Amino acid sequence: MSSNKDEFRKALLDVNVFKQQVEQATGHKELKSLDHYIDLAFEEITNFKKVVNNVSQRMAYESFDEHLDRLGKELEAGMTVVEYLERLKLLKELRDDDIERLSDELVE
Repeated sequence: MSSNKDEFRKALLDVNVFKQQVEQATGHKELKSLDHYIDLAFEEITNFKKVVNNVSQRMAYESFDEHLDRLGKELEAGMTVVEYLERLKLLKELRDDDIERLSDELVE
């Protein structure tokens, strides 16, 4: 818990330093006047990450579906059931790894 408080304090200090630098560069008279612009930038960045993450997740599922279709065709063409089940298990593990990685990236 203490670590979270320290990180929060550090983030607040970083924001204030950033505001001072922007204030000097733009000629704003008050730091408070920058809050609106910082809020907009933050919303855009966080939404951007969500959109990219959603697209990446969709692509992971589409890739899984494509590979599953190919695997089914290989089974129809004579692949053994044992080999099919092994490759299906691997395919599911790879999909789950992709989704877990994307979920972790969204949290960061």
